[in-house]
Amino acid sequence: MPQPGDEITGITGPYPPVMSRESFAEWIGVSDGVVRGWVERREIPTVKVAKRRMINVLAFVQMVQEQDHD
Repeated sequence: MPQPGDEITGITGPYPPVMSRESFAEWIGVSDGVVRGWVERREIPTVKVAKRRMINVLAFVQMVQEQDHD
C-alpha cells in the first residue's frame, strides 16, 4: 500500500519515523552537507533522540505535501 509522499519521493513502502542526517541525505539524493545546512537553518523538521539530532521523516513528508499543494 502506498504511503503518504510516495508520488513525491518515488520511494514506496513504510517510512521510518526518523532518520540520521546521513541516511536522510542518501534517501533524498543530496549530500550530507546540504542536509546539515537545512538542519542548522531549521528548514527541515528534526527531533532529538537521546543525544542525537534526527530528521523527523514523517513531518518532512507532510511538510513537502503541504508545500506541493500551495
